Formats: sequence, structure tokens, C-alpha cells
Amino acid sequence: PLEDFVHRTLRFSLAALIVAAAVYFGSSLVFNDSRTEAGPPQYWLTADASELAHIRSLNAEGTPVIEFIEERNGIAIAKADELQLAALSGKMHESFHKCSGFIRHSTYEEAVETISNFAAASPDAAFVDYTIDNQAAVTPMVAAAQEPTIRQTIIDLSALHTRRHDQQGGLDGANMILSKWRTLATGRSDMSVMPYAHLNASGDFLTPQPSIVLTIQGTEFPDEIVVVGGHQDSINSSGGATGNAPGADDDASGIASMTEAIRVIKEKNFRPKRTVQFMAYAAEEIGLVGSKNIADNYRLQNKNVIGALQLDMTNFKGASADIAVITDFTNAAQNQFIKNLVTAYQPSLVVIDSACGYACSDHASWHNKQYPASMPFEAKYPAEYNTAIHKTTDTLDRSNNNANHALKFSKLAI
Repeated sequence: PLEDFVHRTLRFSLAALIVAAAVYFGSSLVFNDSRTEAGPPQYWLTADASELAHIRSLNAEGTPVIEFIEERNGIAIAKADELQLAALSGKMHESFHKCSGFIRHSTYEEAVETISNFAAASPDAAFVDYTIDNQAAVTPMVAAAQEPTIRQTIIDLSALHTRRHDQQGGLDGANMILSKWRTLATGRSDMSVMPYAHLNASGDFLTPQPSIVLTIQGTEFPDEIVVVGGHQDSINSSGGATGNAPGADDDASGIASMTEAIRVIKEKNFRPKRTVQFMAYAAEEIGLVGSKNIADNYRLQNKNVIGALQLDMTNFKGASADIAVITDFTNAAQNQFIKNLVTAYQPSLVVIDSACGYACSDHASWHNKQYPASMPFEAKYPAEYNTAIHKTTDTLDRSNNNANHALKFSKLAI
């Protein structure tokens, strides 16, 4: 039961949580890089070197935002504690309109390996011969997708005060998703739902928040895995660890789009030939922690992920397009397949290319491990996306209190 998992995870880094509740950054953000042996845990991180340099220059007193270590291939390696990571996430959002914008690592060696992996991961690598020939199954499922059920999931998740990974609300959100997905899986012996605990090599928790994974076992090629994911956590860039972070668009909308796809698969009794895994990732906002841990483990276990789809923000429509396909840190052939799917099943939609830079969402975790990844986004990035994210105003009324736009992404996931 998740309750047992919660009891264990609540013991995670209690001292750091007490500090987070008592001392955090306010309206005037001043970073202090001085730390003591008894201070909060330190983490390594990688970020775009030019972006990190810009953020470090914002401090009028000249104190480094974090401890810069070195630069490799345009990527900076640095060190920070939990509070500095949260503050950095806020500044990445303010300056570059990113969720996270950096990747958190447990060791220096892991950070170096990540940079090497990105250099080796080619966007032009070929993994699959794509075909669109399953209309008999897909067309009725696409027609069955409904806006009201998507809207209700967004309402339920965004009603929580916060889903921040190290707060009780983060565990409450995970429990809510677990319950919703287990209810949908009831009666299907090929469907299972489990919390995924995130541990480092020493067995310590990377975050108290678990990811939630729903697996549909493939009927013919079970060792070939298709992943559909989005992050479950939310964050308030200026309200501290306990600030209100409804996260209706970022990313309750992506979780809701996925949940509707699961509902339709169950309703239509679709049984995929390949194994499909829906993943609600933990702790994306503080460095892609959940998705990185899963992708790392899958590569270590030599799991054959033949495609990963990321749904991060699906319900705020931009002016120039319905879907913006992110082209950096993704796979070009799979991106073209995504566009072809839209043409085949939602031909009235306008699709454009866009880019969001280093570590802007969880697709980067899969790309880093040389798995084909794609991220169809809600709007042209960053010119037309939802600027209310990471604020108390990231609520459903930003999308006129409906989930019409997110419905398009449910159909794409299907």
C-alpha cells in the first residue's frame, strides 16, 4: 500500500524539510553559497552554461548562485543544496521559461557521464520503422476520448495546495494518481499499477515522492516498451517550499491527458502488442529526478524502450498552433511519426516545430540514455506558452475552465 511507502519516505531528509519550511527565498532573492558540514545535503547538477552564467550574474552582491565547478561541451557542472535548487528552478522559469532547466545528480561522475551521453545521443538515430496501419483500433478509441473526464482530473490534482516533491501534498498527489489509475486498471489482468521508489546506489531516497507507473503487458512483443509520461509535481517559484502551487497546466494537464488515454484503452478493451507504460514522474521541477532515475535504471537493465512520449503542459492553447513538437534533445524520426499521427487522426490541427533547450522536461532523461523521445507541447515555445506556471495563478481558468486543448493530446497519446 502507498501508505506504507509514505511512512518510509516521510523520514527522508527531515532536517532539510524543516529548514525549507523555516528559511526560504522570498521576494528578494539573494543566494548564499556558504555551507557547513551540518548544512543541507549537496547535489551536483548540469545546466546550459550560458543560461547558468546569466542567472549567476543576476545577484547584485556578486555571491555565486551556486558553486560553479566546470564547463564541458557548453554544459556547466555545479553544486547546490535543496533550497538553491528550488531557487534556481524559479530563476530558470523567470529568465528562460523552463520547467527545471537543469538535471540533478548524486555524484560528480554522474554529471560528467550525463554530458558525455548527451554528446553521444544523436537526434537522427533510427530505432523503428514507423507505420500507420491500425485505424480499425485507433479510430474508435480517438472518438471515445472525452473532455469532461480530463477536466475533472485537472480539477482534482490542482485542488491540492501543492504537489511539490518534498511536501505532504506531493505524496497526496501521488496517492491520488495511484488510486485513479488502479481504479481504471481494475478487471484487466494485463494491467498493473505500482509506485516507483527513487533510490540512489546506496539505497537512500532521491526524493520522498514516488513516480507512479501503470503497465499494460504486450500480447506479442512484451519486451518492447512504449512509454507515455508526464510529471506529477508542482512548484511555486516565489512562495517557498509550502507556497500554493496548483499546477493545473504544469503538469496536471499532462497527467489528465494520459489518464484519459488509459480510460479509453480500458473502455475499448484494447490490448497492445507491445508493452505500454504510463508514467507520472516525481520531482521533475527540481532536476528531472524521477524520470532520470527510471531511464538510468532501464538502461542498466537493458530494457528495450522503443519510444517515449512526454506530455508536459497540454491545456493552454497558443495563437499559432495546436501542437508544437520540440525538436531539440528528441528523436527526429519519431517526431515525424508524431506529426504523421496528427495528420492521420486529427487533420484539422496545426502542428509546428519548436525548441526548449537543455533539460526543459523529462523527455531529456530518455534521450540522454539513447532512447527515442518526443515532446509535443501545448504552444510555440516560449513565445506563446502559459506564463502562469509556477505561480498561484496556474489554475484551470487560464484555459477558460475547460480541457478542450488537453483533449487533443489525449487523442495523440492514444
